Amino acid sequence: MMKAITAHLNLVVFLLGCFFTGGCTNAPLQGGADSSLNRNSSISRRTKQQNEAPKHDKRQDTNAIAIPQYAGTLTGHWISQVLSNGKYLVLEDNSLWEIDSIDTIDTALWLPISNVVIVEKAYQGFVFYDIINTDDSEKASATFLGTVRLQTQIDGDFEGWDGDTVFVLSNGNILKQASYAYTYHYAYRPRVLVYLRGTYYYLLVDGVEESIMVYVIK
Repeated sequence: MMKAITAHLNLVVFLLGCFFTGGCTNAPLQGGADSSLNRNSSISRRTKQQNEAPKHDKRQDTNAIAIPQYAGTLTGHWISQVLSNGKYLVLEDNSLWEIDSIDTIDTALWLPISNVVIVEKAYQGFVFYDIINTDDSEKASATFLGTVRLQTQIDGDFEGWDGDTVFVLSNGNILKQASYAYTYHYAYRPRVLVYLRGTYYYLLVDGVEESIMVYVIK
């Protein structure tokens, strides 16, 4: 009887200690100290709420995330990369753009270092963009996705994602899928971009038309 009473008292003391000190909560995920996405890097320098939100809310619809507005200048740009057969463009300022499907037949042939101009259009409170390739005299409708924070490769085979996928990158970082989605695409060591959209981070794999919300494990 005395042992049972002592055990109950120890449990009460432990719970009271957790309540007053907060010592029973789980620490937020942080980037590894020896990786490119460490606590000195902007992609891992996040609050506890920002780290945990994607982890515990895997059914978020990424389309519900507010579309960011491009804050850069509209002229004086050139193409840095063309990805996924023209579906995505990265400009020299690390801005990432998704091209309207009807225009990818043109943008798939656009070359890096081609000069482009961004045209901003507004309609009923929404902002739209055209990217004009002044070297080829062609125009494509585009959506500004965010700012690229990391460019690297998948370390080894890539087979898409299935709801809880872990992505090991060749620079040593490890990311984990944070929104529910499924896609299959096989590639060996494909190029990847990690970009910031609002307060969330996304992984874009070259050759895949969709991107996926992620958080940093290491």
